[in-house]
Amino acid sequence: MEFSKNPLADLLVKASAYKKQIMIGLAVTTGLAVAMGAYSVYRKNREARAHRAWVDAFQVYSSKTFSSNAEKWQAVVQAYESAYEQNRGTSLAPFFRSFQAEGLYNMGKINEAIKTLQDAVSLIKNHELKEAYRVKLALYQLDSNTPEMVEQGLKDLSQLALQDTHHMHDFVLYQLGEYYWTTKQFDQVKNYWKMLTLKYGQSAQAPSPWASLVKDRLSLLESK
Repeated sequence: MEFSKNPLADLLVKASAYKKQIMIGLAVTTGLAVAMGAYSVYRKNREARAHRAWVDAFQVYSSKTFSSNAEKWQAVVQAYESAYEQNRGTSLAPFFRSFQAEGLYNMGKINEAIKTLQDAVSLIKNHELKEAYRVKLALYQLDSNTPEMVEQGLKDLSQLALQDTHHMHDFVLYQLGEYYWTTKQFDQVKNYWKMLTLKYGQSAQAPSPWASLVKDRLSLLESK
C-alpha cells in the first residue's frame, strides 16, 4: 500500500473538494429558496391584481346607470371575460367565469352560459362551493333548448336529491318540484315536495323557507 508523501496536502485537497460541493449545494438551495420566495411574491401580486380586477368588474355588475338590461349584461360579460383572461390561475378565476356565465344566461345565450359555468365549476377547489355551483349549472341546463342538456340537468338534480346531507338539499327538492310543475308531471311534484315538507317543514329542527313556499300548492295537489 502506498502512503502519501504529503498527507496534509491531501487533506487540504479533499477539504477543498467537500467545500466546493457544500458551496454548490448551498447555492442550489439558496437559488431554490429565492425562486420560491419570488414565486410567492409573484403569486401575492397576481392575487392582488385579481382582487382589483374583481372590484372593477363588480362595479359594472352592480351599476344602475345602464339604459337597458341588454346593455348591462353585455357589459357584465365583457368585464368578467376580460378579468378572467387577465387573471387565469388565480383563486378568483372560477368566479370571473361564473359571473360571465350569469351575464350570458341573462342575455339568453343559455348553451354558451352552460359551457362557461362548466368551466367555472371545474376550477373551483372548495367542495361546498363546487356543489353549490353544480346546482346552478343543473338549473341552467334545465333551461336549455337542447334536450340532452335538459336531461343532464335533470339527472344531476335527481342525484343530488338523494344526498340528504347536501347543504342545498331543500333547494334541490324545491327546484325539482318546480320543474315537474311546469311540465305538468304532478305525481313527481308531489313526490319531491312531500320529501321537502316532511324533512324541512315547520316541525323540522331547521325549517326551510322552500318548504313554506310549496305548502299551498302541495295541499292543492293532494286534495285532487
